[in-house]
Amino acid sequence: MTPIQAREDYAHQYSSLTDEELRRLSEDLVSLLPTARSALRAEMERRHLPSDGIDWALKLPYGTSPQPYSPRNRRGEEFHTERSEVVITDIRMPFTSMVVFMVKWAIASIPALICLIVITAFAWAIIIGLVSGLFERH
Repeated sequence: MTPIQAREDYAHQYSSLTDEELRRLSEDLVSLLPTARSALRAEMERRHLPSDGIDWALKLPYGTSPQPYSPRNRRGEEFHTERSEVVITDIRMPFTSMVVFMVKWAIASIPALICLIVITAFAWAIIIGLVSGLFERH
């Protein structure tokens, strides 16, 4: 989908929203893609709705926020931020996908293994050099 098509899709979607829905959407601009922000701004201007915050928000990179992020549920209530423990009991994954995943995992571990071998070799070289220096005859 081209950016122009995406903007047209957003424009069509926003044209079916009520003024109140547009206002609520404009309060959460940070979560919108730049194309969606632009379409929202155009729709609000077409309806002569106040869009003071839109211009300012368009300058933000996607996903950034001017104030600290506070996650909320669908009713607008803040989530509890206490840490909770999660236990994963099952992963449903097709066998072939699991094999491919494990092969990729093994290949990705090769550079780490090489680094560990090099670090271990240097450590042993230093230890052997120090120990042999202690027992060297003059």
